[in-house]
Amino acid sequence: MAQMDYDVIIIGSGFGASVAASQLAKHNLRILMLERGLWWNTPERQLPNYFQAGNPGYEEFRQRRIQYWPRPDNSNGLDNNGLLNFLAVVRAHNSPLATIAQSFLEGENPPEPLYHYHMFDNIDIICAGGVGGGSLIYSNVTVEPHHEDDRYPVLDRWPRNPDGSQLLNNADYKKAKGWMEKYRGKLNKIVTKTPIADANLNVDNLPPEFEFLYLAKSRALRFATNKLLTDPNPKWREEIVQPWQPLTLQVYDYENAIKSTIPIAPPPAGLARTGKVVTVTTTAAHSVDEGVEVEIQGASAPEFNVLGIVTEELTPTSFRLTTDNAGQDGTSGGGNVVVLSDSAKNKAVCERQGRCFLGCLPAARHTLNKTLINPGFDIFAGPRRSTDLISLAEVQDIAPIGNDAGHSGWEISYVMKDGTVAIKRAWTVVVSAGCLGSTKLLLRQRNRGRLNLSEKVGKNFSSNGDFAAFARLKPPDTAPDDLRANPIYPAFPSKGPINTCHVIFKDARNNLFINVEDSGIPAMFSGITRTVLDTLEEIRPTGIRRKRKALNSGHLKQVREMWTKGKPASFTRLKGPYHKPGQFQTEQEMTADLFFFNCQGTDSGDGVFTLNDSDELDLKYNMNQYVFTKTEEICKEITARMCADYIPFPLSEGLAGILPPKALTVHPLGGCVMGRSASEGVVDFHGRVFNTGPSAPEGTYAGLFVMDASVVPGPVAVNPTLTIVALALKIAPHLEAYAINKSQHPEVRFP
Repeated sequence: MAQMDYDVIIIGSGFGASVAASQLAKHNLRILMLERGLWWNTPERQLPNYFQAGNPGYEEFRQRRIQYWPRPDNSNGLDNNGLLNFLAVVRAHNSPLATIAQSFLEGENPPEPLYHYHMFDNIDIICAGGVGGGSLIYSNVTVEPHHEDDRYPVLDRWPRNPDGSQLLNNADYKKAKGWMEKYRGKLNKIVTKTPIADANLNVDNLPPEFEFLYLAKSRALRFATNKLLTDPNPKWREEIVQPWQPLTLQVYDYENAIKSTIPIAPPPAGLARTGKVVTVTTTAAHSVDEGVEVEIQGASAPEFNVLGIVTEELTPTSFRLTTDNAGQDGTSGGGNVVVLSDSAKNKAVCERQGRCFLGCLPAARHTLNKTLINPGFDIFAGPRRSTDLISLAEVQDIAPIGNDAGHSGWEISYVMKDGTVAIKRAWTVVVSAGCLGSTKLLLRQRNRGRLNLSEKVGKNFSSNGDFAAFARLKPPDTAPDDLRANPIYPAFPSKGPINTCHVIFKDARNNLFINVEDSGIPAMFSGITRTVLDTLEEIRPTGIRRKRKALNSGHLKQVREMWTKGKPASFTRLKGPYHKPGQFQTEQEMTADLFFFNCQGTDSGDGVFTLNDSDELDLKYNMNQYVFTKTEEICKEITARMCADYIPFPLSEGLAGILPPKALTVHPLGGCVMGRSASEGVVDFHGRVFNTGPSAPEGTYAGLFVMDASVVPGPVAVNPTLTIVALALKIAPHLEAYAINKSQHPEVRFP
């Protein structure tokens, strides 16, 4: 029998990969995770214990495979310019600027990218690079699609289960939320300027006298869409199927420090310590999960009063925890187990800094790198850690060992940062490199003749109907008698989480759903946002020659110089007099009058990826779809109720007509979609890759799974993270069963 380096190799470290690792870690399997990026962290917190000397991540620290979120939150200084530091960690693909960082930094060692910006003919796509995948740059919105009549209408276009039911149901989404809360943290609603501790106030519907507590941008969307609901035209009352409500975010916010207190059995049975592991027996059911941080207080032996992570549930009244607090082996008892809240455990709450997708400096946003190193989950850390990580490893090929029909395992080749090519073998492979990464890998294997794959590889790409636009609010004090004077000015999009609230619309005639959210403009982007929008406003009515001339003069010349010369644009200098409120603006004030729309919708989901002559992705996508026309109509109506002026997103109007218009998405889906057969999809409903070779008609490759956004069969018309996790959890039991059956590891644990 062939010798394997690992039982399972997981390609990627995002949501699909983390679900796979979390479920496989329960069985003592030998797992390897390959990630093309490196670690990202906040400079405001000490590095986690995982990276300290003597722990598994110390080598990553020693080799400088940790970088810090782009900062500071300014864009006007001559030195240490935040915007330039952000652009330095963006890598462009399919562009003459192969690495944007090279345009800004001197020296031969630019930073590793956090953002991968893929440019195609009609659409641009932003993806993440780093341990934690897309969670590093998402705003942590965790919602399910619109639900009505005991189903999810947006999923009607997807393939159905053999019994005719929808591929995902309410129980699947409930399970996904359970995974999110266990492995990431409590879901919170953050729509107010500060956390609301008053139990009499519900942030879903604050009374008028307390509406001032809402974040300005949250209040603006609430005000405008409530106006639509009372509009004389009944159209909007019919189309708004979910009125304004806060989004649920995977972000720590204020809550009581102590979640629960559980009595410990008296000595000597209550507590037993061996090394770093303490076995705890309680007098009542403890109801604690693995990964939860607890504190022992009041034990009869003071050295047993420790802080630790629950690593194993034994019985309803006993569990084991791992602690880094010093202590000796022995027994004790008495006192209490104190279960800490998420905010107390992490010593972090949302500070409303408005930079979620840039990286949360107070570390209140829950990214998956935190999940992977939590010792309670035994993935990268913990007493029974199961998974090795190789970062800065870009997978090139996936090949079966042996012939296509009777292969015995898989061989994965990958390239390291220094150009070294390495190979690892495993019985099972999980492709979780994201929509673009997984699609590119499978297209490459098919084109090179290594795998017989469905003709659906690369097809059914969806942008999830992503759409953006601005509204420019009018200050009320500039025209006191003007009926358009704005009761909700300013919007302050640079304050609060990036996304806080949403409204869902339904176009019943065309069976479309559109989710409208507020969005943030980080302070780092305030100067360039103001400059670009003001310049485009000036040149929009002019001819094409005048517009092109603008590229070489005025504001846009300054912006262009930023990109080509590596120095900040000299935005308009603010001088006195001091009695004018518009002088000496903060970054927040520069964009105070802007509301930023962030929308998702039911696009056609028929984009097609191919590989070009350079073995890189090409994408054909139709941006002239009714869903975008409808979304723009909705945004314009909301803008009117805000007493504001509508401003198209610069990319979608081609910089006021200077360039061809383009769509932009941060939620790419599809390319390796699920289907009932190889004629309908690339993988089956168990995530197994179809083998279309003559020796296996309509069969699947043994031990080859795909678990990520690429399997999603179509748009979900909301932020897709929860749906990706729901599908991954649907695949996970079949992955576990196969991996356990093939494992040669003697200590494998069965479910």
